[in-house]
Amino acid sequence: MEWNDTKEIWPTDLLVHELFERQAIKTPHRVAVEFCGESLTYAELNEQAQSLAERLRGLGAGPDKVVGLCLERSMKIVVAVLGVLKSGSAYLPLEPTYPDERQAFMLEDSSAVALVCEEATRRRASRFKGERLLIDEKPSAARRIQELAPSESRSSDLAYILYTSGSTGTPKGVAVENRSVTNLLFSVSRLLRIHDHEVVLSVAPYGFDVALPDWFWALMFGGKVIIVEGPVIHDPPKMIAKILSTHPTHLQAPPTFWESLLGEGTIWPSSIRIVSTGEHMSDVLREKMRARNEVVWNLYGPTETTIWSTACDIH
Repeated sequence: MEWNDTKEIWPTDLLVHELFERQAIKTPHRVAVEFCGESLTYAELNEQAQSLAERLRGLGAGPDKVVGLCLERSMKIVVAVLGVLKSGSAYLPLEPTYPDERQAFMLEDSSAVALVCEEATRRRASRFKGERLLIDEKPSAARRIQELAPSESRSSDLAYILYTSGSTGTPKGVAVENRSVTNLLFSVSRLLRIHDHEVVLSVAPYGFDVALPDWFWALMFGGKVIIVEGPVIHDPPKMIAKILSTHPTHLQAPPTFWESLLGEGTIWPSSIRIVSTGEHMSDVLREKMRARNEVVWNLYGPTETTIWSTACDIH
């Protein structure tokens, strides 16, 4: 075991979205993200995110400004996160399942300048008085925003804000800088040996920070993110079927998820890189996972330390 190994080499000047943009130039026609049988190539994802970024900057988004996101689970989530980051702002995830009062508090407490939503969520956070931007709305020719100059963002600018419950029960915002995220993405990708053709099954809600490395470990290296539908995640037989039909290389989830799959007595490919995160892993579960897969990792850390602070290869 190594403690406080700070000798990692990583590109300190790169912003989180630039990791994706570099790859989009290299592999524009490769599929970047899938959901429910639909997909976007790297070029399409980049174009949609850039369009959103320009609309947001027209509303005042920029470095160290905050933009809320309230979207149903789909590819739009990835478009929105990239769009907010491209605008220079930090994104604030607001799961549609959050109570309206909690959403309103988070938007007010973070001084959010805008809220990206869709038709199904446009009336959430009803007390929010800032701008609301429908992600699918196309500006008319008369209102179309011209391409803006590149944002003067720095690696020390915020990438996102996540709200935890807080020690008093009041949500507490944790602000995370771009450089902290790029450090995490590069250092842990080396540790886990992430490669350039990853197929990542993403099951984490986007309101949790662990969703971000799932997306970027694919998107920064030319891989593919498959966002799993909510009903499938919570139905073990359907989840097993999803694994068998998509042939993923990587799947990260909490121990309760793995326990539910193991309870079905089914077998999935042993070559999948398994990551257990977010909760304590019991000795019994650890031994079962070791018996099933060739690569099993246990990652853990609080939001305040940028997603993870410990990593153990338990195979």
